[in-house]
Amino acid sequence: MDKVWPWFFHVGNEDGRTRRTPFALDAVSVHVVALVLLLGQVALRCWMLLGSWFYTDDYRLLAQSRDEALDLDYLTSPFDSQFMPVGRFVAWTVSNSGEVATGWGTAVAFSMLFSTLAALACWWMLVTIFGTRLEILPLFAVYLFSALSAPALMWWAAGLNQLPLQAVWFASVATWVLYLRDRRLRWLAATTVVLVVGLLCYVKALLVLPVLALLALGYFASGGLGSRVSQIGRRYWPAAVAGGTTAGLYVLYYVVAIPQPFVEDDRGGGLAGALADTMLGTAFGSAAVGGPWRWDTSNPPTGYADPPAWSVHLAWVVLIGTIVLGALLRRRTGRAWLILAVSLAGAYLLLLTTRAPVAGADIGLEMRYLTETVCALVLALGLVWLPVPGAAESSEPRERPLLAVAPTQVLAGALACLYLVGALASTATYARIWHTDNPGATYLQRVSNEVDAAGSLDLTGGPVPQDVMPGFSFPYNTLESLVPLYTSGADFPLISQTLHSVSEEGAVAPTVIDAAITSRPGPVDECGWRVGASGRSIPLRGGTLDVYWWLRIGYLSSQRTDLTVTAGDVSRETTVNPGIGSLFVQATGAFDEVRISGLEPGTTLCVDVIEVGTPEPGVL
Repeated sequence: MDKVWPWFFHVGNEDGRTRRTPFALDAVSVHVVALVLLLGQVALRCWMLLGSWFYTDDYRLLAQSRDEALDLDYLTSPFDSQFMPVGRFVAWTVSNSGEVATGWGTAVAFSMLFSTLAALACWWMLVTIFGTRLEILPLFAVYLFSALSAPALMWWAAGLNQLPLQAVWFASVATWVLYLRDRRLRWLAATTVVLVVGLLCYVKALLVLPVLALLALGYFASGGLGSRVSQIGRRYWPAAVAGGTTAGLYVLYYVVAIPQPFVEDDRGGGLAGALADTMLGTAFGSAAVGGPWRWDTSNPPTGYADPPAWSVHLAWVVLIGTIVLGALLRRRTGRAWLILAVSLAGAYLLLLTTRAPVAGADIGLEMRYLTETVCALVLALGLVWLPVPGAAESSEPRERPLLAVAPTQVLAGALACLYLVGALASTATYARIWHTDNPGATYLQRVSNEVDAAGSLDLTGGPVPQDVMPGFSFPYNTLESLVPLYTSGADFPLISQTLHSVSEEGAVAPTVIDAAITSRPGPVDECGWRVGASGRSIPLRGGTLDVYWWLRIGYLSSQRTDLTVTAGDVSRETTVNPGIGSLFVQATGAFDEVRISGLEPGTTLCVDVIEVGTPEPGVL
């Protein structure tokens, strides 16, 4: 143990100071290692995305963007109470770049662009605040490989908001610190522009403002709180004007123009505590140290954090130990953790007042609602353990540490490696859910493949299975909305002689009617109901309810002819060929007879049977 101890801990000297482990990299080498880490993340995320596919909200965004004019009305239209012009632009580009089967490559390209910009912005922030030094490499790795950002990456619609938000978070902190150091208005302007871009991506960009304020108060002023506020107000009043104006105008627009997502919680006070337990205690706590290591896959392809209970307890021992260790060895560490706490509180309160009252406390285990907190975690760890050049106050070693030993670079590196192993395993296993169990991708790709194999097909419409698209998404949960995103070979006519239907598994087969009512037997032997040029009304065995119906008319025509079918509230026109065939017609309303008319002179049409009911795929 005596031989191992010095490698992992500094031992206090007589003057209370500590020895340093003689290990360092020059600035160029630090950048090279950072580049290697970044390339590793790019490779990992390419593997994650290329094996994945669109899911639920993605289809809604694409369907709403298809063939739309790229104008201000479209860009500013909210999506699920989100003001997201940047996301709308990307969705329009992907949707109009071709069918979904080819558009996924474009979608991946955008996701990788935003992801890489966020990583570069993180590195820029770390170098800007702490300088180019060895110690920022573990911080960079924490961001690059944390499982906290995996759900937002894999779910494309979520990534449209949250990946740009991470880039904005890091870039705005970097430009803000540059402004705090020299008070040059160009850096204030840069911060404002970055924040405006962030607000065009996601409302959560507002949560960056408290972080910027805490950085100014905690690190670029001194004295008591009142004195700090006075100093910041006097030195940086242009920032208060710019930030207040930007935030005020944005909030005013949001309140006036965007439907509010906030709902009342009628579950009592238990929801707040339960959500804090799932979101902060379990999901964030485990992910902050490399977890959650295990996922609940009951609603694929999304996965909720499902770490073993013992691992959550161990994670909080590590987190609390890190906080205590920092306080014992260094001064002014509490303000760094306050930045993290404010970020967590913002994410928590937004979820508590929007989705949680509807979805329940378990929604806190969905880590895409915590994505931006990894940015705050990286910044907080840096502020605890590293000095901030140019700051009025920042963390620094205690002259006489309150603990006899302190971690060395070797121990920090070992812990970083353990973190990376857990984070990579957690991230990869999450991605595998999307790769292997995406019901929507399996279903819609099978439908489009069978349509394309036939060249073109007439299909009945209607809702898809719930696990493909939930019913509350109507009308975007219908075949009419989803299949055209995949193939141009599908048509959804209201009258057809070659109609096909889709099974629950996505198989396409000729349509049969599950008949609720049929026609009465016809009076003519070997013909049934004879229809001539004057037309004929064919009675049913009973009346229908006033809902949507499909009819199958079994006929024998003496020649090619136009005809009109009238049932309930609708009349449909078509042309049939000579010989035996089936004509499928969609009708609405209540009716007890079907009229066929408009035949060419000299045509005889024998109608054997009319079936009224719901369409189903037959046996191939």
